[in-house]
Amino acid sequence: MDIWVSLKSSEPDSREHGDNIEKVLKEYLNSNSKEMQKMVKNDSYKINVYSKDKKK
Repeated sequence: MDIWVSLKSSEPDSREHGDNIEKVLKEYLNSNSKEMQKMVKNDSYKINVYSKDKKK
């Protein structure tokens, strides 16, 4: 899963912002709700958060 944000990697809090996005998505995808269990099942996934200047 690739996520693109509008921040540049050189902006002061860009890394922290990207880490927070990744954390929230992981929590959401791993939630115990029946809806998410049906969607994710046991599929593996990788989350990549990229800045406006295409840096991870």
